Amino acid sequence: MGGSSKKGKTPYEAPDSLKSAQRLRAIGLISLGPIRGPVTEDAYQSVFFDNTPLKNAHNEWNYLNTEIAYNEGTPDQLPLEGFEASEREVPVGVEVKTALPLSRAVIDPDITRLRITLGVNALFSQDDEGNTNGTTVELEILINNQPLLTPRIEGKSSSRFFRSYILDNLPPRPFTLTVKRLTADSKSQRLQNGTFWSSYTEIIDAKLSYPNMAMVGIKTDSRYNANFPNVNFWLYGRLIKVPANYNPDSRTYSEGLWKGDFKLAWSNNPAWVFYDLVSNKLAGLGQRLGDFGVDKFQLYQIAQYCDELVDDGFGGKEPRMTANLWITEQRDAYAVISDMASVFRALVVWNGTQLTAIMVTIMCHSITSIEQKQHWWK
Repeated sequence: MGGSSKKGKTPYEAPDSLKSAQRLRAIGLISLGPIRGPVTEDAYQSVFFDNTPLKNAHNEWNYLNTEIAYNEGTPDQLPLEGFEASEREVPVGVEVKTALPLSRAVIDPDITRLRITLGVNALFSQDDEGNTNGTTVELEILINNQPLLTPRIEGKSSSRFFRSYILDNLPPRPFTLTVKRLTADSKSQRLQNGTFWSSYTEIIDAKLSYPNMAMVGIKTDSRYNANFPNVNFWLYGRLIKVPANYNPDSRTYSEGLWKGDFKLAWSNNPAWVFYDLVSNKLAGLGQRLGDFGVDKFQLYQIAQYCDELVDDGFGGKEPRMTANLWITEQRDAYAVISDMASVFRALVVWNGTQLTAIMVTIMCHSITSIEQKQHWWK
């Protein structure tokens, strides 16, 4: 007896033809300026995405296609290069179905453009023989119920795919922005074409310099982060007034009398940070006290005490007292300067003409000084 067998055909799957390559973009305020800037010589080693530096110590990239721009916060600074527009992304993250269009109200009168980001969860269809190919889905973008664009996404994607569309020549605010699905919803697992409205971005085309504000601009690739990462910076902070005869890096003072004159430099000496808080006209009490309302010569003595090197407990030396802080909330002025003075164990008092700090210093006693004191009491 003889027989024959029929070999089944292997289903074909077309390769993905859709790939998202969005750029994430943000401008952030660091602090009132001017600041000294990144600690490392290569600024990319001082920026961390989710606690990972953009570049490691061997100068190797951890995040490719990422750009950083700084403004140090000077009064006459230029707009951040490459960040001439101001943008605010508004998340939506809702599926768009044929019978359920989505609408959002746009009210900001300063907006000049909108960027609408739409997407598909996947995009493919299977025929009766199991072959997988691309397909097409259509949506519609409307303003005040008037059709403006008809986005058409065509191709194959086995995962989420995003595409953005720019809307210019916007009508007067407020108006209603609507996204509608034109293609019928899929009722089969063999057709994957679910659509969603990811977000819309309000764009203001204006070259803003943000004078006196230390700013940072970041651009990165969405392939590394679907959402914007948690960003940290390793920076030297604000430039503050320090004595003209003082080197804040070596913590040394030149010989001779200090004439009371200042220069701008970065320092974490708590006495000069305190002086900045009470004398700076933008960041502190300078509008009320000015330069002559603070006892700077008393602070000069305190600053030298803070800069003295002491054992760090590991065989090395460190300054007796330092202040590395970032004030992020508004509080009562006296409470803030009192907390700052407590860093160098001082009380803040008004002596009748000036604000001054009285520090309780630690006295080091020896057997000799104790014996002399006992002899005096006799």
